[in-house]
Order: sequence, then structure tokens, then C-alpha cells
Amino acid sequence: MTDTVAAHVLVVDDDPQIRQLLQEYLQTNGLRVSAVAHSIAMTELLSKETIDLIVLDLRLAGEDGMTVARKLR
Repeated sequence: MTDTVAAHVLVVDDDPQIRQLLQEYLQTNGLRVSAVAHSIAMTELLSKETIDLIVLDLRLAGEDGMTVARKLR
């Protein structure tokens, strides 16, 4: 028997309903999911956790998603 570790996905979206919907959908499909509302929380989480994929809202309040993506790159 092999042990598999679910991929860890980070959802970054300032809309709580969309964030919850994405989180529930991804968890239902066997993924480990963390969800945050803004880039500051994302940065804090990235310093503590290994993330395999980020689902990033391009129209975040404050710092837009494209700026955040460029910083991540």
C-alpha cells in the first residue's frame, strides 16, 4: 500500500463566498486547501507551508492579483 499526500492548494480571494466555494470544491476532490483573503495573509502562509498550487483572484482589493503574481514569480 502506498501513502499519497494530497496536493496543497492555496486559494487567495477577497470574496468570502467565492473563497468558500472554491475551498469546498477542491476539498471534495481530495485536495488539501488553505484559503486567505489577501496577499499579506498569503505571504504569511507561504512562509510556513509548502504550497503546490495557488488559485489567485486577479481583482483583489488593495494589491491586484497581477502584481501579486509578478512578486511570486
